[in-house]
Amino acid sequence: MKSFMLVLFFAAITVFPALSQTSVPATQSNYYGRMSVGVLAGKNVYTSMQISNGYRFRHIEVGFGLGLERFGFERYVPLFLESRYNFGKGNTQPFVGIKAGYLAALNRYEPNSLVNQGGYLAGINVGLTHYFTPHFGMTSQIGYRRMQSNQYGYYLWQNLPNQVEFRIGIVLR
Repeated sequence: MKSFMLVLFFAAITVFPALSQTSVPATQSNYYGRMSVGVLAGKNVYTSMQISNGYRFRHIEVGFGLGLERFGFERYVPLFLESRYNFGKGNTQPFVGIKAGYLAALNRYEPNSLVNQGGYLAGINVGLTHYFTPHFGMTSQIGYRRMQSNQYGYYLWQNLPNQVEFRIGIVLR
């Protein structure tokens, strides 16, 4: 994970100045695509990758996404709806957002008769998006997520630890 973050950092240093000097049309699309990587910190630190797509209505973005996350030995695919409110019209836009969805379990192994069935997630976040060109930008955010995993066996419901979420990513529009 550390080597991936270093590669992403060095790619940003070399690619972003070149992208900001290219000429692009002044029109902007209302569609957006966002890819982000992050860490989820609670009792332990876990990794996360998410891709989301959506549409922007003036200052409001509404979209859906999916990802890949790991909590201990469990792997999940979060399927979620998200909404953001962007403040301002410039190249740098702060935002607040909400997210809700379902955590689909990838591995359903049965140690000690415990079957992982997935669960639910909900969260809120704040962050900043900076556009280097009218169509390309970077985003960073911090947020809080509440997750609940549905497991059968010894326990009917297992609460995954509440997570503080840190993310960085790229935005295409």
